Amino acid sequence: MLSNPFNIASGVRQGSTLSPALFNLFIDVFITALRDSGVGCWVRHMYVGCLLYADDIIILSPSLQGLQDMLCTCYNTSIDIGMQFNASKCHLIAFGRLASKKLATLFLGGDRIEWMQAIKYLGVHIVSGKYLSFDIKPIKRCFFTACNTVSSQSWRMDNILQLSLLESYCLPILTYAAAAVSFKARQLAELNACWNSVYRKIFGFNRWESVKVFIQGLGRLDLTHIYMLRKCKWLCTNRRCANPVFSNLLWVSLSECNDVNKFTMFMFMSQQRVSENFASYCLN
Repeated sequence: MLSNPFNIASGVRQGSTLSPALFNLFIDVFITALRDSGVGCWVRHMYVGCLLYADDIIILSPSLQGLQDMLCTCYNTSIDIGMQFNASKCHLIAFGRLASKKLATLFLGGDRIEWMQAIKYLGVHIVSGKYLSFDIKPIKRCFFTACNTVSSQSWRMDNILQLSLLESYCLPILTYAAAAVSFKARQLAELNACWNSVYRKIFGFNRWESVKVFIQGLGRLDLTHIYMLRKCKWLCTNRRCANPVFSNLLWVSLSECNDVNKFTMFMFMSQQRVSENFASYCLN
């Protein structure tokens, strides 16, 4: 059965192959306006003051006045194309030595935007501070919730089958965005302990017993090495990226990475060779 026809007054058709192209034309106006304003962040003479993933927009500025100018540019552009921002869904976060200070109020049009101590962007919890850092508490809560859900339905199954289910449905929670996020050593140790607790529960180890050798005996890696392996694979996949902005950001971040010496030896290998060599390196 078909309903009576009706007109769509806003938005683009969901599922249509034309919709992303129309959206790109629409959103490109903001990028062009911000770049032409000359305000924002630049890396090696390339503009990175506006980052987008679909309709999630991040604008970056090294100064408060520059950030306010960028907000004004966004507001004026939205008026020109008939779009309206929801200021209640917009947030500000600061990094650097003044991040802990009381910062000036910024506005988007006539609406005030609140400063936040932490934000969630694309599933990653970012924390304000002198340096860029991330919050792992939501990750741990989500991980243990998923583990309890899976375990409650699979406790009668074979141990290896239980482990495979948890690897499929729970481990990705701990490794989400592993290639892009750099956790502190303490945070990575906490996440590794979370994953080790899975082995303890399934195979009946006590809390004070180490499962490191047992994990290696099963032919698997602990979370610390899984995390490093994901970074290696990502670097090998993107080391010849044709996008100049992405390529510059990749090598700048790599040059500042604390773990660069740990996986430089793997980065020029193919993905398959990385997996084989990294696994044998860890097990040996």
